[in-house]
Amino acid sequence: MVQFAQNNGIKLACEQLYMSAKQLQHCMRASKGAKGLVVSAEELVRFPKSRFKMDLYYDGECFIYTDEVSKFIIHPNYKMKVNREQVKLVNFITATRRIDKKEFNGKRYVKIENAHPSIE
Repeated sequence: MVQFAQNNGIKLACEQLYMSAKQLQHCMRASKGAKGLVVSAEELVRFPKSRFKMDLYYDGECFIYTDEVSKFIIHPNYKMKVNREQVKLVNFITATRRIDKKEFNGKRYVKIENAHPSIE
């Protein structure tokens, strides 16, 4: 993700990914559960490592890590309030289940090839 951003003139405020406690609750809320869109707690915990095995896409605004069942959307340079005043730019994560298996076949998405270079 970082390499693609650098190569394409996308400035990232930081390289870290961030998910707030409030966003975790939002990802697992009952209304999402009723629609079958909840990403499990185990998937959320595994994401920092499992993302290296996922496909990575860019839609012009966000980066999306996805496998066959889930997608984790990275909102680069998201403005987040800290202590109700200070604004911090982060790469903010949201997560949901995939319902359309062909979702990433459209022209809107650019698949980032070699998103996970092997470590030698």
